[in-house]
Amino acid sequence: MNLQMNEYILFICKFMFTRLPWRVPSPEAPLLFHYYVLSGTRGALQVKFMFTRLPWRVPSPEAPLLFHYYVLSGTRGALQVKFMFTRLPWRVPSPEAPLLFHYYVLSGTRGALQVKFMFTRLPWRVPSPEAPLLFHYYVLSGTRGALQVKFMFTRLPWRVPSPEAPLLFHYYVLSGTRGALQVKVRAMGGA
Repeated sequence: MNLQMNEYILFICKFMFTRLPWRVPSPEAPLLFHYYVLSGTRGALQVKFMFTRLPWRVPSPEAPLLFHYYVLSGTRGALQVKFMFTRLPWRVPSPEAPLLFHYYVLSGTRGALQVKFMFTRLPWRVPSPEAPLLFHYYVLSGTRGALQVKFMFTRLPWRVPSPEAPLLFHYYVLSGTRGALQVKVRAMGGA
């Protein structure tokens, strides 16, 4: 099923992080993180976050940029994602920009992380209506050293977390007007 770019697209992409211990960064070691995307059972994806002692580079006021990341092939087909902070220029999306995004992580107060999303002009692959969607993604090198992230929806089953799972957060990616993506973030279960 191929929808035209100007057609309205309805899709929901759900992420949930479960049973992960939260490591509060110490004041003298403002931590970043990296995360691993592991293949789960029945083809489902599991995403684990692990905080590490990576040096935090404070962006200058005139260069409000933060990082790009690299996806490396890991052992047994698992993906490893490494984050590296860089002085990438912030690209303000035009109102008619139809698609996806890459994102920047900014240091928040009290060691918290803030995430900013930016929409870019990436071609969108529409999933079939019956597909129980999660996704995997592809990182492509963009212009001037910036990275572009392409998402491709696949027939991966959604795994509902158990009620006792100590959640960090989950977020929803909902279709907006003109095919643009809107991202909602909600904190759950603690810090």
